[in-house]
Amino acid sequence: MKNYDFRNTMAANVEEPRSSSNNPWPLSEIPRNRIAYKLYYYLLSLSARDNDMYWAFISDKRWKKCDAAKILNCDPRSITNNLKTLVEKGLLKRDETRKAYIFIKPVVSASIPYQILTLLLNLDGEIDSVLAIRILSIIQHSVQHKISSFTITDIKWALRNHNISGDFIRLCLGWWQSIGLLKFTEKIVYNSKYGYYSLYSDCSFDWKIAEKAEGPLSEEYKNLFANVCT
Repeated sequence: MKNYDFRNTMAANVEEPRSSSNNPWPLSEIPRNRIAYKLYYYLLSLSARDNDMYWAFISDKRWKKCDAAKILNCDPRSITNNLKTLVEKGLLKRDETRKAYIFIKPVVSASIPYQILTLLLNLDGEIDSVLAIRILSIIQHSVQHKISSFTITDIKWALRNHNISGDFIRLCLGWWQSIGLLKFTEKIVYNSKYGYYSLYSDCSFDWKIAEKAEGPLSEEYKNLFANVCT
């Protein structure tokens, strides 16, 4: 896939020390921030790329608040409020000359094809698409920075939420592997203190799956996601 298909999205580093109080997620302090996340990913999936300035932008002509509200299952006022939040948190910047919003590269970021964002967002309701995109971004950040391995606990730490289901993360990894989006090596490790756990390494992505019009979620995985909490 061509480079211009990629967009910089929020991510986190699985190798950041547990003692760190830094939170790489700009929306971490916003209560009920799922709509803000989803609006961010939705707009990013519709964005264009300025190949001279190397940033993505979305023109006012490209989207409507009423359409976004239907897709995000909220009212237009919520879209307005969350759009303001994205600007305040430094993820978007208004450009009145272009009549557009410019996407600011997050401090910790990963490059994800906008087609993949669309693919996952279209599956919202069958999976938690926002959480899935965040997990995908963390893994892609690891790939880009040649981080050799990570565990499910490492991803939970990177998400800054230890209450997130490890089973959901494992399902995402298994599903992406089954459709050829992600390749990895899984090794079962025993630790006398923590017991058995999986160590994931040699990760790589094949983004060609993004060329498919609809998300390839089999009936097996639909049922598995339906029976797991996030």
